[in-house]
Amino acid sequence: MFFNNKFSCFRFYYLSRNIIAGLIGSAIGSKLLGTWGPVLGGVPILPALIGAIVLILIVSIVMKAIRK
Repeated sequence: MFFNNKFSCFRFYYLSRNIIAGLIGSAIGSKLLGTWGPVLGGVPILPALIGAIVLILIVSIVMKAIRK
């Protein structure tokens, strides 16, 4: 069985939610903040990182508010 207890299912949900938010945030950050800083594989690292962090924080705050 993939999930051996009920808590591992929740951890998988939170991890996948953050990964998806990070990918979307990095795309948005790259588009909004431009192409400054180092570029790796055609992706500006600093704007992508900033966008990912901001969107993960927003999604986490919204999901905590909904859960209460």
